Order: sequence, then structure tokens, then C-alpha cells
Amino acid sequence: MFRTHIVIGMIVVLCGCGSISQRQSERELDQYRASARARVDESVCTAKGGSIKGVGMFGTPACVLPFADGGKACADKADCQGRCLIMEGGTNGAAPSAAMCQRDDQLFGCWQEVLHGQAQPAICVD
Repeated sequence: MFRTHIVIGMIVVLCGCGSISQRQSERELDQYRASARARVDESVCTAKGGSIKGVGMFGTPACVLPFADGGKACADKADCQGRCLIMEGGTNGAAPSAAMCQRDDQLFGCWQEVLHGQAQPAICVD
């Protein structure tokens, strides 16, 4: 009986340590985001037609600039201000049918670039 109480007590203590560690990580992430946000000049970003958004896996604040031709059908990078892309799902090397110009200058997630009408190997960025 005494051993059971000790084991239960140890489990409670270990679970409590996990939440302390999680709260510390959340605070560090908030500090990281605040620091990144402080480095972004919102007036310069807005003047260029951009907006401040959280990007990437950590939602890091950044100036995101849209491309005028974003979402337009394409077959090559030359057709776009940014890249010609097939977003998540891909084509497995077949001729791309749903390739579109990159919407903005922040390229996160999974995608395939299309060059000269051919889908390139897929990549995931975060």
C-alpha cells in the first residue's frame, strides 16, 4: 500500500514537471515572437503593400509581400514574379495541371516547383 502511494506521488510530480517545462517553452516562444516583431518595420512593410503575419512553424512575425500575379496559372518560373508551384499533394512527376504562381514571398508548407512544364521533386519547409 505504501509503495503504491509513493509511485502515485512520483507520477504526480513528474506530470507537474512536464507542465512547468511546457509553460517555460511557451514563454520562450512568446519572447522570440516579440523580439522578431520588434525587428519588423510595419510602415515600410505597409508602404510596399505587405502586411505583418505569423509565418512558419513558430508563427514568427514577418512582413509578407504579395505577388501581383499570385494564383495565376503557370508552367514555368518565367511566368511568375515568384515561383510556379503545385501546392500540397503534388503530381509525382506527371505534367502539372494545377500549377499556380506563388501568392506571396513567404514560402512555407509543402510544394513542388514547376520548371519548363515539369514538376520538380516535392519539398516541405517550415
